[in-house]
Amino acid sequence: PGAPGAPGAAAPFDGATAAEVRALHDWSLTSPTGSRSELPFSLRTGAWDLVCSEGDACGPRRCADREGCFVMRVRREAAAARLLIVNHHLLFADLALRAAAGGDRGALRDAAVLPGFTRLVFDEAHAIEGSATSFFSERISRAGLERLAARLVSQRGGGHGLIPLHADWFVSAGLPPGGLVEQVERLRRLAQRLERAAAALLSGEPSATLTGAADGPLPGLLAAAGGALTELAAALEAALDALDEPDRDAPDAVELEIQMRRLRAAAQVCEQLRAAAAPDKAPDTVRWVEGRRRGDGGSAAWLVVSPVEVAPLLRAAVFARYPSVVLTSATLTVAGEFGFWCGRVGLSGELSRGVFTECYPSPFAFREQALVGIPTDAPDPRSPAHQAWLDGFLAPALRASRGRALVLFTSYAMLQRCYRPLRLALAPEGIAVLRQGEEDRHRLLRRFRADTASVLLATDSFWEGVDVPGEALSLVVICRLPFEVPTHPVAVAQMERVRAAGADPFTGLALPRAVTRVRQGFGRLIRSREDRGVVLLLDARLTRQAYGEVFLRSLPEAALEMAPAADLLERVRSYFAG
Repeated sequence: PGAPGAPGAAAPFDGATAAEVRALHDWSLTSPTGSRSELPFSLRTGAWDLVCSEGDACGPRRCADREGCFVMRVRREAAAARLLIVNHHLLFADLALRAAAGGDRGALRDAAVLPGFTRLVFDEAHAIEGSATSFFSERISRAGLERLAARLVSQRGGGHGLIPLHADWFVSAGLPPGGLVEQVERLRRLAQRLERAAAALLSGEPSATLTGAADGPLPGLLAAAGGALTELAAALEAALDALDEPDRDAPDAVELEIQMRRLRAAAQVCEQLRAAAAPDKAPDTVRWVEGRRRGDGGSAAWLVVSPVEVAPLLRAAVFARYPSVVLTSATLTVAGEFGFWCGRVGLSGELSRGVFTECYPSPFAFREQALVGIPTDAPDPRSPAHQAWLDGFLAPALRASRGRALVLFTSYAMLQRCYRPLRLALAPEGIAVLRQGEEDRHRLLRRFRADTASVLLATDSFWEGVDVPGEALSLVVICRLPFEVPTHPVAVAQMERVRAAGADPFTGLALPRAVTRVRQGFGRLIRSREDRGVVLLLDARLTRQAYGEVFLRSLPEAALEMAPAADLLERVRSYFAG
């Protein structure tokens, strides 16, 4: 692999980065795929960014090693295949490029991620609303802006970067390189000030909505950053226009064109972040700040523009474009109905073609294979008494199952509160307590599968996509119903949209989403016809609130035990003893 910046954009490495680049080079000589997921070691610096392929920077025209390049090899294999299996994000990247290219076959041939296709099958289709929302969101960050700046002028000096290395290109266009270097330094300063202003709006929270009135200096900084980005893009375009036509295919000229497009795209995001919705209509996008953890352990703040609804985007990019689309998942219905999910992804209303839905019975005999337990006397999970009750219930339940359990939480803070008491209580039993975050997800799951006397405490992505058939997973505990946090900016905007349409945000959005999440968590238990086990739902609102019936009607027809905690623990002990 070669540095995306090519010889002109590559900067001198410090010792740690140089060592990692050498290690990556050595690994690339024996790797069959060049995929980061197969790296046998961890990276601590930005070395990967210097050598990885990026979508708009790696095409046939740019590749100097077409035969040996991992990306070109994968593209050739894909073009020869009759069946492609890709993740949602890669598919949406391709769909977005096809939509942008329109009918321009030449542009599509150069830009498309995947070869042409006419049929689509979405597996895990319950997740496409979230995947599409994430993909069609636009983001800027200090790190991203600094990467753009570094391609133009390296912070490490030595005349590295496109502007100092090709100063004659800019002189030919009537642009003094010294002034451009100062513009790049100004962009770096603005990136730092943008992050500080964005972080100040978080006030310790993981996210915050941009409102305009209370955003402090941020709008002015966004205007300044957008202006700086636009001016730099114009300078790069002028340098390209001054080149002779044959020179425009040189690697660094191609790089200059790529950076020009990226500068303009970043300027557009700055403008979107500044734009306010018209006062007389609901906004189509939500502008917000996201707190992030950096690789070095520090904190960062990203500025994000997200679509409030992706149904129109999915209708245009997928359902109106392809002659047949099949969508499958074990959790597309709520209480047996497809209406909620169809509405969220654009399969209702304005669609002018047939939509066929069908539920197929599971091959598993849930009534014989699974027991569902709900403690009727548990404190409300919103009360201060719930944590102490949870600590007292979990340890004996996990002793009864002899580990072999996945415990699912709705927040990492809740997980952390339970971790130490459980570790101390279960250590004498020889039961190891693992927790999400202590190492890479894949390594953590390998440890959990290998040690059948272990317990895994997890949240977020572990509610789905975890496949541990057999004895290693015999108990799934859902500590609290996973209602969406109503403070997340995208969730708040979506709830406001539902309310504006005259519906109740809880029953129209929060409840069906929580039901889908619980169904996904339940699905971690029974993975084969031989599996047996218990699912414990430790939220007594299932027995006290009317909406509890919606959850219960949406679960597989397993044996159900609703009883006081002490009686339920005895039932669990006898189940595992038997």
